Amino acid sequence: MVVMDGFGKRIKLALERAGMNNAELARSIDVSPSTVGKWVHEESEVGRIEAQNLFDAAKVLRVDAEWLATGKGEPHPTPGSARITPEQASMLEAYDALSVQSRMTLAFLLDSLPRK
Repeated sequence: MVVMDGFGKRIKLALERAGMNNAELARSIDVSPSTVGKWVHEESEVGRIEAQNLFDAAKVLRVDAEWLATGKGEPHPTPGSARITPEQASMLEAYDALSVQSRMTLAFLLDSLPRK
């Protein structure tokens, strides 16, 4: 297993892959842009980051929370390991093509839908 050192490096990579900047992530998880900036520049130790903020960031950035926190494992589960259906894979591809604003709107709509 490869471990990616540096929380700042991991969050920066996740931001780049998500096509987001610090301010967009900050708005999405209700923290200040300077807070995200401190994470990126490793001015905050990962152990001092509120767990909910870490989980929220992982969710918004679509990365594994354990990877984001520790660097262990893979940032994104591969389709085979995640056992997603072709329909789910298609939906993920469509999601990846959305703008950040559209992703936020979709997340809001999904949260409002009734669950099984």
